[in-house]
Amino acid sequence: MPKRYEPPDWDALQRRVVGLGEHSHRKSHFAVLQERLEELERSRAVLRAERDLSQLYLDTVPAFVVVLDLAGRITMINSFGCRLLGHEPGELIGQDWFATCVTPGSPRLTAQSHIDALLRSGALAPGYFEGELVSRDGRPILVAWRNVLLRESSGRIVGTLCAGEDITTRRAAEQALHNLAFFDPLTSLPNRRLLNDRLRQCMTASERSGFHGALIFLDLDQFKLLNDTRGHAVGDLLLQRAGSRLQEAVRACDTVARMGGDEFVVLLQNLNTRPADAGRQAAGVAAKLVQTLSGPYDLPGAAYQGTVSAGVVLFRGSDSTVDELLQHADVAMYQAKASGRNATRFYDPAMQDAIDARTALADALRSALQAQAIVLHYQPQFDPHGKCTGLEALARWPRTASTWVAPSQFIPVAEEAGLIEQLGEHVLSIACRQLAAWSNATRLAELPISVNVSAVQLRSPGFVAAVGRCLRESGVAPQRLKLEITESVLVHNPDEVIAKLSALRRSGVTFALDDFGTGYSSLAYLKRLPINQVKIDRSFVHDLPVDPNSAAICNAIVGLGNSLGLQVVAEGVETKAQWDHLRVAGCGMAQGYYFCRPLPPEHIPAQLGADASGTQ
Repeated sequence: MPKRYEPPDWDALQRRVVGLGEHSHRKSHFAVLQERLEELERSRAVLRAERDLSQLYLDTVPAFVVVLDLAGRITMINSFGCRLLGHEPGELIGQDWFATCVTPGSPRLTAQSHIDALLRSGALAPGYFEGELVSRDGRPILVAWRNVLLRESSGRIVGTLCAGEDITTRRAAEQALHNLAFFDPLTSLPNRRLLNDRLRQCMTASERSGFHGALIFLDLDQFKLLNDTRGHAVGDLLLQRAGSRLQEAVRACDTVARMGGDEFVVLLQNLNTRPADAGRQAAGVAAKLVQTLSGPYDLPGAAYQGTVSAGVVLFRGSDSTVDELLQHADVAMYQAKASGRNATRFYDPAMQDAIDARTALADALRSALQAQAIVLHYQPQFDPHGKCTGLEALARWPRTASTWVAPSQFIPVAEEAGLIEQLGEHVLSIACRQLAAWSNATRLAELPISVNVSAVQLRSPGFVAAVGRCLRESGVAPQRLKLEITESVLVHNPDEVIAKLSALRRSGVTFALDDFGTGYSSLAYLKRLPINQVKIDRSFVHDLPVDPNSAAICNAIVGLGNSLGLQVVAEGVETKAQWDHLRVAGCGMAQGYYFCRPLPPEHIPAQLGADASGTQ
């Protein structure tokens, strides 16, 4: 190893030069100068050797070493770093490190912020940082850095020494191991281990929030038969596509996992706080997932369409363990298979009974609509003089000869089962035919009939045409048909709704705003709606006249309606005191048990032919 460089003693050298004259008899002036030059050359050789040795160390070490000045410019970079970045030695000297070598975007800002913070703090200990570089050909390189500040002998900071290690391959290997540990290799979905972890977190969160969660256990029916007849490659492809369909069908906050074989589990979060409502939500999602997985698949050889069995269990908090919940969902799924496959079952027996009853009710309602078994009863509306001014049509369902299903039961089921449009058009058709039947009846020929229209029905593209068709087929004047809508119709696309109502209004159909004051619509929409009547909801009428709040609300609605030139109808009037208060307030019409209960159409003429003054 070359001798370490030692600076010459310049003072001694000067003294020797000065003393040349005294010793000229022993050495010539030229010889003395030559000796000094040789000594300087030997010093430079030692310095070059130390520099080359230091560079050899930097170039040999299997690490990225770069030195930056205070402005972030490269003042030194070793051969390893040049090779890693794809640059020639010396090519990067003087370049802006962050603009040239760091991946653009937020990684660049993060790296620069790290170095800036290190410089500001004057840290004595190395600062650790992982950042992404970009090679000359655009290849990303992940490097783990140890950064230290460079100082002069005075302590002044002059730059940063950055020593890094390429960890791209290591991180990729770690990610691969993580994927093997937590994800299914065939579908890339979370596996049971990751599902357990997320389920545990969801249980803890639901205990704090009060929201329910649900597990839906899904099994592809007859999957083994497909595997045996068409091969495992086709079976694997079906599983991959089934997993993709499930992921697309749920929310981002939900988890789809593959348990193995043909079994999948979906974890739902943040369902309703009420068990019954949460159960309906979970049942709706389960039905959607079963339908999604049961659709045809375009597989090699031939298309395939199978069925799915699903088991559902609700949870909130940690009353059950993770394993118990999975077992309960599994048991419910096998109950679905035992019932004949292609079905959904809840683990909770009571909830399962409720779901079964609701499903049976929906099936029975579908059959009743096909058989046109839904009938209408009519409740008369009266003015303050006891004169009948109109009737409201109310749907009734005689399920058996002695059993009637209440509208509060079957209308929500119709909405959930997608039958509300069919039910609405059926009711509208009956009402129009009834108007035609009463066209020549005394005291009934000029009375309008009000028909309730749901928000779903009104949003249907064919709603306006359906109303027009019912009027044409019955031959009834449009002015005798009044459609009752609620403020909920304005929640989605109010401009579109108003356009539909306006089109019908131009044809002669009139409108009433039902349940006024219970919704969330703006008064700005109220003045745009083509209505000629508002109805005070029965919840405000119920406590009249004793409750001052109810009285104030009813008075305000009556005053608002009258000031806008709208008829005001009070619903649910059951006592003389209620009607007296409303009449004094200026309410022009009312309906309720105080006057008359809803009656079948054949009883209406006799009822209106008797005393209808409102006395009992």
